Amino acid sequence: MMSGTLVILALTLGAPEAFSTPNLELTTTTVHPFRLLDLSADALAPGEYEVGVLFGRVSRGLFPRFHVSAHLAAYLISFLNVNARYLLVDLPEFRLSIDAGVWWLAGGAIVHFALFYAPLEARASVPLPHGFEATFAFRGSWQAWGTDQSTLRTVNVSTEATVTRYDAVGAWFLQAKVPLVAGYGPKVQLLGATLEGFAPMGNVSAWSVMLGRDLKLGRNAHLRLAAGYRNRPGLVGIESIGPVAYNVDFYWRF
Repeated sequence: MMSGTLVILALTLGAPEAFSTPNLELTTTTVHPFRLLDLSADALAPGEYEVGVLFGRVSRGLFPRFHVSAHLAAYLISFLNVNARYLLVDLPEFRLSIDAGVWWLAGGAIVHFALFYAPLEARASVPLPHGFEATFAFRGSWQAWGTDQSTLRTVNVSTEATVTRYDAVGAWFLQAKVPLVAGYGPKVQLLGATLEGFAPMGNVSAWSVMLGRDLKLGRNAHLRLAAGYRNRPGLVGIESIGPVAYNVDFYWRF
């Protein structure tokens, strides 16, 4: 009896899995396969796709914690663009990602017009009690457009806070966006001299709050519906209609 017990104990201790550490890493595929990428710090898994109807958005996971995305509809007018996200920290209690992108109007060279846009973002997600999750984003962008004689450069810095509640068929979310810094810097060639400057641009920035629902349809499809208030009208058809902010999208995750 004693010898049998010793044999079993020796086999157990000799097995490598007896000393293995459980994997506590929080991933997008094991917890919430439909986790909202634009409202969290998560990244697509390698080989995973997200394809959206709005502006032909396509995202693909290339490596663990890293995915790239592009809006293919913009390519139809030679507006080349690409964005990349890397999930820097991936813990059960805290996730942090970094996003960077570039947009360039390649066809503008034909008519001597340049347009360049470069966004940069840090996004952090933390779990809350009762199945809620909070995500905070800090976003900056630099944009320049103009001709050989004049150029306008703009800088925008904003913050975003989102509370999400996932359930079996989707998620509810409440999101607020607040501008922090906005400014513009014109550069003009006049009578052989270059005139430059930088000034605040508070009349363009706007804060907004929005309540929405991301509904899962079947295995891969999602419908996004959201509405809220924006204190200054945004781009019609994209950001708001008057003071009514909205978000409508249909996409697949597979």
